[in-house]
Amino acid sequence: ENIRYYTLSEVQEKVEKAVKKAQGEWDVNVKVQLEAGYQTKLEELQKEAEESLLEHSRHWEQDHKQEISRIKAEWMKQQKKEKEKFDLHVSKMNCKHQDAIL
Repeated sequence: ENIRYYTLSEVQEKVEKAVKKAQGEWDVNVKVQLEAGYQTKLEELQKEAEESLLEHSRHWEQDHKQEISRIKAEWMKQQKKEKEKFDLHVSKMNCKHQDAIL
């Protein structure tokens, strides 16, 4: 009959150790869960930022292409006008040259 009797201070010490151990395990679990939550949120925010940047890039590229097309169309129109002026000038010169021959 090995019955062990504990003093009140021994019981208190064992309870404090058990509470500290449980508290430590709880703190670790909470910390792991918080870190996992933060990591998940960080990944979500990073994904949102990448999608936003990609969307902005698409819009910029589309706007850029439209601007280039507009400038090219303007340039082609201007070139056509210049060619018409030149052709008219050549035509007038040819008429004058023909009149001089006759």
